[in-house]
Amino acid sequence: MEIIEYLEIARSRKWVLLGVPILAAAATSAIVLGSPATFSATATISPAALVGGAAGNQYNGSQAVSQYVAAFQATATGPAVRRAVSSSTQIPTSEIADGLDVSQVGASSAMTITYTDTKLKNVEPALTALTQGTLKAMFGSQVDLAQGQVDTATAEVTSAGDAIVAWEKQSGMVDPDRIYQSRIDQINTLTTQRVSLLANGNAAGAAATAATIATTKASLPAFAPLLAQYHALTARQTGAQSALTTALQSLQQSKAQLGAADPAKVTFIGSAQRTDSTSTLATTVLPVTGASLFAAIAIIAILELLSRNRAVAEPTPTLGQDGSRPRAPVEESPFPEPEMEPAAKTEPEMEPAAKTEPEMEPAARTPSGPRTNNRSPRQPSSNRT
Repeated sequence: MEIIEYLEIARSRKWVLLGVPILAAAATSAIVLGSPATFSATATISPAALVGGAAGNQYNGSQAVSQYVAAFQATATGPAVRRAVSSSTQIPTSEIADGLDVSQVGASSAMTITYTDTKLKNVEPALTALTQGTLKAMFGSQVDLAQGQVDTATAEVTSAGDAIVAWEKQSGMVDPDRIYQSRIDQINTLTTQRVSLLANGNAAGAAATAATIATTKASLPAFAPLLAQYHALTARQTGAQSALTTALQSLQQSKAQLGAADPAKVTFIGSAQRTDSTSTLATTVLPVTGASLFAAIAIIAILELLSRNRAVAEPTPTLGQDGSRPRAPVEESPFPEPEMEPAAKTEPEMEPAAKTEPEMEPAARTPSGPRTNNRSPRQPSSNRT
């Protein structure tokens, strides 16, 4: 088909081509304009100190901004924040989800939360609860996690100390390291005294000192198993204290981040305003009209296809030269009709009567004059009777 044929089809179906988009645009406009008025407000969250910076910050490195934005959007639109906001504002979670919009400001770490509602009194309380709940869920959870680590490390330190006290009661020895070291110091001191006594010629004193040294050295092997047990207990206590120190540092840093994420410091909430329906109308009607135009074209194509199929199924008879419809051909009978014999002649055939007037020959044609008869009249035959 050529373009002109398509134009002819469109001209013949112009009411479908124009009517469907017009009806769709009118219905969409009626729905948009007939919907109740809405009010919206926007909160801007700009926690510059929470992204990047020190290595101990929750979001740092080359991907800090993207990680923070993804976490903020997921947290703000998550079910936990919606339930908390619904509990504090008595707004259904479904309405909160429908009116909530979270977006990033350019490529920065600043975020915006926009909330829209049909009731003006619900906008600002819901927006305040959303910002507070989001920041608390993101950074308050780190404080809770660090506090849990501190509690666990503290309990481990207490348990290790109790184990050492129980061991000292069982062994009857307090701080065996110190006792063992004192025995070593005693041996060294007695050895020095024995050398001095021998130098002074006091053999009896030197012998007594040597006996004391031997007795002290004999008691040292008994400390080996005790020291092994004690060292295991003290190593456990040292590890628990180290973990406690790390947890306390993490808790301190998490509290500092939570303080930096204080909504009163990083959140700026605008006043609620009535939503302009013009932009909503434009962004809604134009796509619907375009889609309905394609639908109208599809309807025309279907109608044209059906009409062509109907025309092929029922061909139109041609008219005759006088404008009348041709008659249907008469079907011949399968049985041939019998041939009739001619009737016998009852009267004799009569010869034609003789001509009494002579036959005239046709006149000869002349270039300019009338025909002339140059032939003589025939004489009657004498043989005819």
